[in-house]
Amino acid sequence: MATAVGNRLLPHVVDNDAETNPNGTFGLILKDNNIPNQWIPLTKRQLAQAVNHVAWWFEQTVTEHCDTTTVAYMGPNDIRYVICAIALAKVGYKVNSQHVIIKSIPH
Repeated sequence: MATAVGNRLLPHVVDNDAETNPNGTFGLILKDNNIPNQWIPLTKRQLAQAVNHVAWWFEQTVTEHCDTTTVAYMGPNDIRYVICAIALAKVGYKVNSQHVIIKSIPH
C-alpha cells in the first residue's frame, strides 16, 4: 500500500526505494580524489544497506552509553552525513550538525 507523499519518514522512503528500484542511482561518488571526473554510482540498495549497517552499529555501540536523543555529527558534509542522518533517524535519534569553516589565523 503506497503512502501519500509528504507523510513518509525518510528511512521508510530509502527502504521502499531499495525494494522497488534497487539498481536505481541515488548519487555518484568520486572514485579517486586524485583523479577528477571518475565517478562510481551509489545505488539505492547500497544506500539502504549502508544506512542499515550504521543504524545497527550505532545501536550496538553507542545507545547504551547515550542519555540523549540528539547526536552531534562532526565530519565532512558528503554522503557519509546523509547515511548517518538517515541511520540515526531510523533508530530514533536526530543529528545536530554544525558545519563550521575554520580559517587560519595569521601569527
